[in-house]
Amino acid sequence: MCKVTAISKAVGRNLQLLDLARPFRMLKYFPVGILAWYAAVALTLGSVMPSKTVSALFRTCYKWNSARTGVALSVSTTIGGVLGEVVSGPVIDKLMERSRKREGRVRPESRLHGMWPAIFLLPAGLLMFGFCIENHDLNRSYIGAAVVMAVTCFAVQMITTPIVACDKVGFQVSGITYASVSMIFFLPVLWIMLDGERLRGRLGEPAFNKGI
Repeated sequence: MCKVTAISKAVGRNLQLLDLARPFRMLKYFPVGILAWYAAVALTLGSVMPSKTVSALFRTCYKWNSARTGVALSVSTTIGGVLGEVVSGPVIDKLMERSRKREGRVRPESRLHGMWPAIFLLPAGLLMFGFCIENHDLNRSYIGAAVVMAVTCFAVQMITTPIVACDKVGFQVSGITYASVSMIFFLPVLWIMLDGERLRGRLGEPAFNKGI
């Protein structure tokens, strides 16, 4: 077997090319696929969608130029993303510590409960973004849109630590649609939160990387 020169100090052995394929082997455990799918949906709705549409929207609705729009987008997403990372790490650590104290071990599903603030912030942010754009004639509604972009990026970071459709139904209805999609895709994640240990017992565990 060919070996990569990098050394995996975590398990005390050389990293092999086969290790690069093991993330794909994890897809046979369907809870892993569910979590990956939800993360992708959250990233698309909370980060990609605003970044892909805000330039045209702000130019049309607020008559902003590219430079002004770029500053608003970059500042909002940077603040939201950084705060999301800063908050999510300690929250997950606390959840793992609580699981260890209660059960004498760390249940993998305990980490997922760090999502709860983001589960509500993401759809709420999408609703507000649609409302602000739909009602762009309101005084300083662009402030709300910029703040909401920070909120959705914050939520994405807490979910991922994941659609562009602006048609005749209007931005407010689009916001409702996006928010509904984010909640619908969360339902299988909630199932894993509540019943993940039984699912892991039924599906078995990977035989590799036990030492990590």
